[in-house]
Amino acid sequence: MRLPCTYRLGGSKSLELSGGTNLTLGTGDQDMTVVLHLDGELVLSGESSIQLKPRTKMVMYINGDATFSGGSSTRPEDAQIYVYGKRKVTLSGGSGASLFLFAPDSAVTFSGGSNISGAVWARSWKGSGSSFLIEKNVDPSQLKVMLPNSQRFESIQSWQRQAVN
Repeated sequence: MRLPCTYRLGGSKSLELSGGTNLTLGTGDQDMTVVLHLDGELVLSGESSIQLKPRTKMVMYINGDATFSGGSSTRPEDAQIYVYGKRKVTLSGGSGASLFLFAPDSAVTFSGGSNISGAVWARSWKGSGSSFLIEKNVDPSQLKVMLPNSQRFESIQSWQRQAVN
């Protein structure tokens, strides 16, 4: 049985990790899903990271921008990030992330040798000097997508799959 642990950072508070700070979630000795609700931004910079112990999954809902600059996460099936509204998701300065990112109303930008592995669902994306790697064929329909009860995503009008080299 997977235990849910839910945390909310309200009042427009952000989760900011910098200077090599690591946030480790889970106990490693039991199945656990950690759910984080951020009313503000997610900022990972300066070699900081979010790490998951074995048997731990993370679901994060962000109501602000998400910035990865030298930070990383974990495997796509273990980390899911949902970004509400028309926000900016930025990977820059050699950052890396491995996750499932669902940001259907947001613009995603990669630059400066940044890498992402997993799957990204976004309104638009652009990149320079970066790469996008799919470690394995991640089919979003096969993921246990965990939208909150108060779903605030606009309906999807159309979508397209883009090849990445």
